[in-house]
Amino acid sequence: MLRNCNFSLEHYFKVLNSVKKEYTIGTIGEYHKLRKLKKFLILRHDVDFSLDYALKMAEEEKKNEIKSTYFILIHGDYYNPFDKKNAEIIKEISKLGHEIGLHYDTSFFPRSSKKEIEFIIKEAKMLEIIIQKKITSVSQHIPSETREIFINLRESGFIDSRDSEITDQVKYISDSGHYWREGCMCKHIKNFERLQILTHPIWWMNIGKRNEILSEFNKNEKQRIDLKINDYKGMVNRLLIKLNAPSDEFE
Repeated sequence: MLRNCNFSLEHYFKVLNSVKKEYTIGTIGEYHKLRKLKKFLILRHDVDFSLDYALKMAEEEKKNEIKSTYFILIHGDYYNPFDKKNAEIIKEISKLGHEIGLHYDTSFFPRSSKKEIEFIIKEAKMLEIIIQKKITSVSQHIPSETREIFINLRESGFIDSRDSEITDQVKYISDSGHYWREGCMCKHIKNFERLQILTHPIWWMNIGKRNEILSEFNKNEKQRIDLKINDYKGMVNRLLIKLNAPSDEFE
């Protein structure tokens, strides 16, 4: 274990860079290739809050010659992947050499195993429109809070991060909720030959306590929405001028 373990990019890359010579670091989509090796790390990020944070992490990983899988929500509460700016961010993460995967949310699906698979296929195709690449990896969004079920996707051609072949053969650790369930990832690397490490970019962008990080995110989101509203106001005012309408028509 490295000393001074914390949720910082400095620690994150210190841990990963320290084992590059021993382990092959790859994506969920590379699992079938990685499983032939004795030692490997699968890196994945569930993008639950912010694509801006995800892009920053992707850029830093690129600088450190590390690639990982970024799982994107179609039904996210905090971002719309089809917003023009967000779609560009997703494409940029892909261009950096990382894998884009689908973060599916079963709370949106009908209660039928066949229909659930159809929904996952359709959502994957929606992401494919953005990145112009095939989506091969999927991951379920907060299964403990939605529907803690396992959908067998092997016949559909997807690699599921929760597939029993992966979970039985690969040690899984997660930082969900800004909390390592079994201790920091640095505690496990070198103690296991095969690991799947899940992190969420929001916890690594700002050092602090959980509520402080979420408050900072909240403040940034308010500023982003204010800018969008101001842009809209400007657009409406320009239109009203062209129409010779009173500028306070809708106030």
